[in-house]
Amino acid sequence: MRYGTGGKVIQWAVGVARRRDYAAIGPVTNLAARLSALAEWEQIVIPEALVELFRDRAAVIDLSPLALRGFRDPVHPYAVIRIESARAVAFGADQP
Repeated sequence: MRYGTGGKVIQWAVGVARRRDYAAIGPVTNLAARLSALAEWEQIVIPEALVELFRDRAAVIDLSPLALRGFRDPVHPYAVIRIESARAVAFGADQP
């Protein structure tokens, strides 16, 4: 599995109760798909905008900025190499 993340997306249900599916749109969805395609097996790649969010909880490797289809400016991706803990990332290090 490969992971690419870009932030918030717009998501909604499509179809009827017996056959429901979900869709997501927007530039963030596109960014997540592009970063996922860059990631190696079991690797997490995040954009520069999310590095600040994980600054105290994760170690990242700075990857070279890339020109990605659908984006005017180069995107600066980072590979996550260590996360403090899933609970710490989800709730903050100061939470029990």
